[in-house]
Amino acid sequence: MVDKYILAIQVDYLDGILIFNVKLDLFLVCVFLISLYKGIFYGEISGFVFGLIENSMSGCILGTNALSKTLVGYFVNVFKIFSNKKITS
Repeated sequence: MVDKYILAIQVDYLDGILIFNVKLDLFLVCVFLISLYKGIFYGEISGFVFGLIENSMSGCILGTNALSKTLVGYFVNVFKIFSNKKITS
């Protein structure tokens, strides 16, 4: 349910906004935060789901965004483990 609102905000309001010539991706930010605070499993699952939703709406090859966001969800936790810093919510 939340993913529909994230997609609507991203498409309607953030489509033309560039920060340092980079377009903001709210799905990627959500995957990063979920992975950081909830762990590797939830990060990977949310990355896969958000990526499939974004792929189904954009019309690109199915699975490219899902793979990239799943890898982001995984590597955020790998770097968190190697940095030995615990983040509490």
